[in-house]
Amino acid sequence: MAFADSITQYQAISKFGYSKTTQKHGLAIRHFFKNNQPYFMVLWPHSIDFQSIPEQNWIPSNKKISILPLNWTIDGLKYGPSQQGYYLTLDLCPSKKPLDKAQLNRLIDYFPNPVPVGVAITSDWIKHHKEDWEFLNQLNTQKKITISWINHSHTHPYDSKKPLNQTFLLTPSLNVEEQWLALEKTLIENNVTPTLLCRFPGLISNEALLKQVKALHLVPLNAQAWMAKGEVPTVNGIILLHANGNEPEGWKRFWHWVEKQGTKNITLNSLELSQ
Repeated sequence: MAFADSITQYQAISKFGYSKTTQKHGLAIRHFFKNNQPYFMVLWPHSIDFQSIPEQNWIPSNKKISILPLNWTIDGLKYGPSQQGYYLTLDLCPSKKPLDKAQLNRLIDYFPNPVPVGVAITSDWIKHHKEDWEFLNQLNTQKKITISWINHSHTHPYDSKKPLNQTFLLTPSLNVEEQWLALEKTLIENNVTPTLLCRFPGLISNEALLKQVKALHLVPLNAQAWMAKGEVPTVNGIILLHANGNEPEGWKRFWHWVEKQGTKNITLNSLELSQ
């Protein structure tokens, strides 16, 4: 699939301002050029979604605003703000296997449409699964599912021969900021709007990584129930499944849990994390 736009000089910033387009105060967190025209990527209060604003329509302001006040542990959020229901997230780490289309179709058949899902995406997966990428976006366009995109890094580095504190985003000499920003850039080039949600590859992090994602105005998601590990969802918990073909056991356990609970007892919530 050919990229629709040329995105260059994509960089992190932090500037409060006012949009003449939306007539709202927000926080510009990225600056870039799209087809040689300058843009800001802006966050609004109590929203997880980015929005691109032409530079000419952005007025710098000293008015500071609260975007999405949340507290999380070093590992990231394991629960959402709702007092009922669950949050379903699907990881698409790099994989040679195809998208779990059968599982997505089963979700669509079982739960009311559109089914709210968070999709943790990597640039490498998009690059090597173009038809699956199109299929996923078609489901979103057709309102069979509603996707909240989660930044799962650009390449999702992993070396099974290295200890956990020397792989994933803890790989020595890795440009971690570039891992986050390059995925955002990939999404924009594919006409998809990023969100402030991210997920550490392998769910492995440390204090330095947490400090960095905060500086980039990203909110890290963990998981209360990683199904493939045998963890059981609890109310308000964030559920993790892999939709890249790598963890069929996770889906098996998920559907066993769903059937045990019954449809009427399971509400899937959107990953809008504001109270």
